[in-house]
Amino acid sequence: MDSDKQIENAFLQMNKRALHEQCTHEIIQAKDHTLFPFLYGKYALMMTDAEPENDIHIVFESFIRLNHFPLVAVANWKATAYGQTLLDRYQNNYLIKMLDPQIQLRTLNMLRTNCFIYIDSYHQTDETYSLLEAMYMQLPILAYESEYNKN
Repeated sequence: MDSDKQIENAFLQMNKRALHEQCTHEIIQAKDHTLFPFLYGKYALMMTDAEPENDIHIVFESFIRLNHFPLVAVANWKATAYGQTLLDRYQNNYLIKMLDPQIQLRTLNMLRTNCFIYIDSYHQTDETYSLLEAMYMQLPILAYESEYNKN
């Protein structure tokens, strides 16, 4: 095997191990229901950056119009003017649950494990691992039809 192939295999194994350590299935505990009452039913999960190019407001408005189940959105809402505007507008809506990204890994995995569907808000190049993690956990995924997502 040539050295490039060995390096590529080592990199793939390293990423797979990192995903395995990062993404574990977590059972909902009684204390979780107190913090997150939406866990009693179906909910969607979206992990994103609060940036205008992600058109998060379109996703939020879609969930409000559908009115079927809540969307749990994890982002740093206070990092950008767009994020702060979204926080001001949607934080009191019963269908939109806006969480800060500084949550424990166990909580994040519990939210991922038990969500009905994962929403990927990126339709341009995504430098985060959230979509890859959702795929690794075999979650149903709803994503924009963009050139980036087709590759």
